[in-house]
Amino acid sequence: MKKISALLAAFCLALPLTAFAEGYVGNSKSLKFHTAACRAAKRISSAHRVEFENRDAAVEAGYQPCGICRP
Repeated sequence: MKKISALLAAFCLALPLTAFAEGYVGNSKSLKFHTAACRAAKRISSAHRVEFENRDAAVEAGYQPCGICRP
């Protein structure tokens, strides 16, 4: 597990910052969506993480906006 975490960290550091700043992230368990930079979005497990290209796509899928980042 530590190897996977280290590889993931290295991969994330290699990506441009804009890869994290764009788009929206949803939680399939809570049905909330967030900006990619939201602190709550960073805590979503991979099993419940859903990526959206834009806000409208998240709303159409039935997700509600986060109360922290207010996307």
